[in-house]
Amino acid sequence: MRKKGLEKLKTGRQMHYFKTLYNLDENKLDIKKFAGSLALTNSLIISITFTVIIAFKSLLIGLIVGLIIIIPLMYISYKILGQTYKKKEGK
Repeated sequence: MRKKGLEKLKTGRQMHYFKTLYNLDENKLDIKKFAGSLALTNSLIISITFTVIIAFKSLLIGLIVGLIIIIPLMYISYKILGQTYKKKEGK
């Protein structure tokens, strides 16, 4: 990842979310690995939501279900990611 992209990640909303909710210290954190894990998590959230949306014949129903499913997916996957990196930080 480019240096400019890593700097944007350090000051971005997602990093702020993880710092405040899980008390992650960005000095102890390997930011490149964290960025890769975050990108993988985000892509899984998007792909699962898209798969659910296209499973419905009606686009409107698919979008409604997609909106309902994306929030718990984000919460669960970010919680797992935050707890994982909090444990790694402690070692």
